Amino acid sequence: MQQLAAASQDRVLSFPSSAVADTRVYDACRLSLDINGVKAAMSGVSYDTLQAAMTFLDQTLSCIGGSNLSPTDVDCNSNNTTQVTEDDIMEQYGQSLRHVAELRDHYTTTVCNVCEQLRSDVRTLKSSENCKGFDSAKMEQIMELLYTHKTQHEDLDEFLENTIICNYCFDKLRNSKDVARSLFNNMKKRQSALHS
Repeated sequence: MQQLAAASQDRVLSFPSSAVADTRVYDACRLSLDINGVKAAMSGVSYDTLQAAMTFLDQTLSCIGGSNLSPTDVDCNSNNTTQVTEDDIMEQYGQSLRHVAELRDHYTTTVCNVCEQLRSDVRTLKSSENCKGFDSAKMEQIMELLYTHKTQHEDLDEFLENTIICNYCFDKLRNSKDVARSLFNNMKKRQSALHS
């Protein structure tokens, strides 16, 4: 029994993967249940129950100690086992896996500093300096608010280089129009004077 515990401990320590560790924990639980079953059958009066409990224990031990596969990977009661290969999985699920990887790799994670929406059409304020309308009143007002509330840069050039604005907000501001929903109006749409 001590040899089995030592062998089991060596096997658990030699597999760093959490999935394999989970499998080893399952193996240990199954082994413990089978050992307890044998103990219970030994205290009973039926030889057939003890023989069945020993058979279950032998099968578990052969699955755990006999190969690298665990009872979760192989049904030890059956001789009809099939091996699953990486090629089989890729053939069946490859297209879906590639699609998920493509979505993951191209997911937009950049946020406009004015409207705080995930956008792919963003640029820095520094790159917009030479554009027509960059010196409009609304643009200057938003830049002051951004500089006051959202920056940790004291240098104006560093601020312009690190502040990101989307094309929608930039177009609205350079034409001296309000951005409908922005950080500075609590993301609420402002009503125009005609609707008041």
